[in-house]
Amino acid sequence: MKRTLLLTFLLLVFIENNIAQKIINEAVLKYDVTMRSSSNSKQFENTSLNVFLKGKQSRSEVISSLGNEISIFDSNAGKGAIIKEYSGQKLLILLTRDNWNARNNQFRQLTFKESGELKKINAYQCHKATAVLSNNDQLTVYYSPEYLIANNEYSYAFPGVKGMPVEFELTSGDIIFSYKLKEINFETTSLSNSIFELPKSGNYRTMSYEEATQLKKKD
Repeated sequence: MKRTLLLTFLLLVFIENNIAQKIINEAVLKYDVTMRSSSNSKQFENTSLNVFLKGKQSRSEVISSLGNEISIFDSNAGKGAIIKEYSGQKLLILLTRDNWNARNNQFRQLTFKESGELKKINAYQCHKATAVLSNNDQLTVYYSPEYLIANNEYSYAFPGVKGMPVEFELTSGDIIFSYKLKEINFETTSLSNSIFELPKSGNYRTMSYEEATQLKKKD
């Protein structure tokens, strides 16, 4: 009898938690991005991150005064691209699923440690979790357990965090990159599939991920 009551209680808790958590399949998330040096407090602003999600399709845009970098990936098709536009140069780097996994693997395999700290950011009650990357960079994420993004393969996804990243901070050496959610739009019925398509024009220099990696090593 006690065993039956315990199982019933655990089942009710499981159902309650899953009903309470809203699953995000389609949305547009907009973050403010800042980069600062811990050594001299110099801060660089006027950068934004826009994330478009629709089913298994994703598009992440980093927009700054220096240029733009866009990542597009379709998890169902297993292909995508990185689009870079800096100083008049336009580069289109084609990606396979293996390329995408290699590029983002350091974030996919992280083990997050819950601190127990709560922080209200805008209207979201957030939990704090931290992780250390393989190169000893420090990642801190404040996430809302009220929401869960269904597509955990998009850029800036942290599958080890069971909620929506509201604010996250990456410390690399003395440089700190901070991302803070400023707006989320669930009204995406007008979000066209074309936004997830690769550019068909624009005079881009096209190369494979392997070619781009070799080119970066030469720089």
